Amino acid sequence: MRRAARTDANQAAIVRALESLGCTVQSLAAVGGGVPDLLIGWRGMCLLFEVKDGAKPPSERKLTPDQVRWHRDWRGQVAVVETVDDAIQAVLRANAGLPGIPRAPLTQAAAPATSAATKRQGRVVAKPAKNASKGRLRPDPGVV
Repeated sequence: MRRAARTDANQAAIVRALESLGCTVQSLAAVGGGVPDLLIGWRGMCLLFEVKDGAKPPSERKLTPDQVRWHRDWRGQVAVVETVDDAIQAVLRANAGLPGIPRAPLTQAAAPATSAATKRQGRVVAKPAKNASKGRLRPDPGVV
């Protein structure tokens, strides 16, 4: 039986700071299994943050074996944050598409391609429609 989820002492301050930026924040601390502590929604993006208390000694800030496995196997974005500033910078880096926080490339609004080649590859790549309105952008669903 799983024990009650513990949260780091700085998590509440990080949540308040992110919410003040306009982020929505959902705690995932009770999920366990190495899943990061916070799910953040901001400007159409989902971000995952593992919160570590920067006030603790480095030996107490290490990822657990479950967290190491989860981070290794996860194919999306995840960041480890220790301070309010770390969390804010991670959100801003994601918005700017800077290295360290992957961001899906933007393409012109389009209908998905369904050629035999893309079906064989198991993915659909968005291609611009002839009548797509200019300026409407959305993430390319073919990006993994």
